[in-house]
Amino acid sequence: MSGKRFQFVFEAEDYDRSVAFYRDVLQLPVVHSWDRGRDRGTFFGAASGIVEVVSDAGGFRGPRKQGVSIEVDDPPALYRRIRDTGVPFALELTEQPWGTVEFAVLDPDGNAVTFFSPKEGELAREGVVSIDAAAASLPGPWTPRDCGWRAVTSRARAPMSARAG
Repeated sequence: MSGKRFQFVFEAEDYDRSVAFYRDVLQLPVVHSWDRGRDRGTFFGAASGIVEVVSDAGGFRGPRKQGVSIEVDDPPALYRRIRDTGVPFALELTEQPWGTVEFAVLDPDGNAVTFFSPKEGELAREGVVSIDAAAASLPGPWTPRDCGWRAVTSRARAPMSARAG
């Protein structure tokens, strides 16, 4: 399957509050929006995809354990800017064992928004982030081996603040 665009769509509990969060706090650019009374929505540009916030999903809502990951050029700089807004972090700026530097916030509806970039070194040079290493660090019975993903050497998880010094 070859797609043209990826969109993460969710129905906001408080549409105006969620739009303000993505627009003003995260500073994602508004690509398109509409207001048809009860049917309102906003598309935000997020790397090569779209985050779509809607006021009414037409009765369709998925499970609440969801989130979106956005690759950015400089996670530490973005982390500092968002920290200065007072938004709490779900994950502090951290080097992950699967080869990324990342942090996460929760939007007003509890969706995780993770910002990441590949670390310098082997994984960044190869353009690979290890799904095996990522899955091994998370709770649950799911294993990526069932999907045919190849393993990449894992590294120990160390928060960025623990490495400073």
